[in-house]
Amino acid sequence: MMLKVLYLLSILVAMPQYSRAECDFVIGMESGLISDLQISASSRWDSNHAPSQGRLNYQETTRKSGAWAAAHNNDKQWLQVFLGNTKITRVATQGRNYNPSWPYGSHSQWVTKYKLQYSNDGVTFQYYKEQGEVKEFTGNSDRDTVVENVLNLPIEAKFIRFQPTAWHGHISMRVELYGCPQSCLYAFDSQLTASSQWDGNHDPSQGKLNYQESRIKSGAWAAALNNGHQWLQVDLGSQKTVRTLATQGRNYEPHWPHGSHAQWVTKYKLQYSNDGLHFQYYKEQGAVKEFAGNTNRDTEVYHDLNPPVSARYFRFRPTSWHGHISMRVGLFGCPDR
Repeated sequence: MMLKVLYLLSILVAMPQYSRAECDFVIGMESGLISDLQISASSRWDSNHAPSQGRLNYQETTRKSGAWAAAHNNDKQWLQVFLGNTKITRVATQGRNYNPSWPYGSHSQWVTKYKLQYSNDGVTFQYYKEQGEVKEFTGNSDRDTVVENVLNLPIEAKFIRFQPTAWHGHISMRVELYGCPQSCLYAFDSQLTASSQWDGNHDPSQGKLNYQESRIKSGAWAAALNNGHQWLQVDLGSQKTVRTLATQGRNYEPHWPHGSHAQWVTKYKLQYSNDGLHFQYYKEQGAVKEFAGNTNRDTEVYHDLNPPVSARYFRFRPTSWHGHISMRVGLFGCPDR
């Protein structure tokens, strides 16, 4: 953790202009500098094949798959990394690692071809092209060999997606990115509390980005009441500068014993405080900002704060919702000096 913080503090200053040769740093999938909250996917086979396992050189255990694995084998699947402002000059991929102690039998799974997409808002994506044509990259031919691909036209974006187009056995992959950060981005660890909760299985601690529903635990924090007085509070432990917010609705697990549900917050306001007692609303151009929330269960919706906010406590205040007030949240930014 200390190494992460030191690295992040080193890039708080204005970013220099890198030459192609200089802009080739490991961005941090394998090292963990990119947090689990920054990695998402179109789908997952189950919680033991999560997007966060799509890190280069991730090793299979008796419980955790040796890669991210999609729920379906089709060309609509993707593995996404939220980077903040970053220039990407090279990417690397592997297939799914195999552990002989894996209890569900042998497997040989890797992606043989893929395309790259990129975005600055996490909503509108475009394909990486060379000479005016969408580039299809050569992927892997075995489980563990690292295959690298250089981007002749570096990408500058906040979001990168690996979109498999051909595969062996099943869509499963591990990735790394190389380039140079253009701004500081850090997924803050936090403690969550709330104005209320439906019951002990809908706890505020379940309001973290990408939290997954189980047979006994709801796939989000859910308020006891649907009204304008509810909030989900994030305690960062100390004052931090937050630059980006992310929200999701309530994840759904088909084995949830209490029936199907479709619940998310469609609009919310943000409050912040340094003492946890006196809160003020986030404003832009002098007016309280109402943020657009979610339109489904799992898609992450990101918003940049302009200006950024330096505080310890942040409250998400739902103002409208679908089904029930249920949400998962994440905060990103820079550690204060």
